[in-house]
Amino acid sequence: MKITPYALSAAVAAVFSLPAFATDSAEHSAARQRADAEYTVEKDHCKTLRGHDKDVCDTQAKAHRDKAYAEADARYKNTPSATASARKDKADADYNVAAAKCDAMSGKAKDACVAEAKADRDRERAEANAKRDVAAADRDADYKVAKARCDTMNGRAKDDCLSQAQARYNK
Repeated sequence: MKITPYALSAAVAAVFSLPAFATDSAEHSAARQRADAEYTVEKDHCKTLRGHDKDVCDTQAKAHRDKAYAEADARYKNTPSATASARKDKADADYNVAAAKCDAMSGKAKDACVAEAKADRDRERAEANAKRDVAAADRDADYKVAKARCDTMNGRAKDDCLSQAQARYNK
């Protein structure tokens, strides 16, 4: 079964658009080690190929690793900015794969292929920035609501409530 770049991009986007959950440093490290192990396996597979197919395979292997790193970093940091950065890194990785696939073409077909890859990358990067800004605004609004709830309390309960809100919203 042949997977088109668009189907692969859609599947990856669906997986990576799931809500990110914060991880601790051990989980973060384990995710990066898994990515390295998978990269090694993919690179070994690429050694069996030749020419353009090998180049594309190598680029895809690196892209998979870079995407896994980005996702692990975003989950570890658990901020809108880190999520946006991960989406941008993923867009760059997808662009590198698409550009490598375009290398087999020539002339106007190659130019169109590269232009489409750049447009897809730029669109995804712009969406990442927009979602980051919305998420940051939502997070700020949620923090203000939580803080207002805490302000209705007194003493130790108020202090505990504020510290929990600050931790939850990274303030």
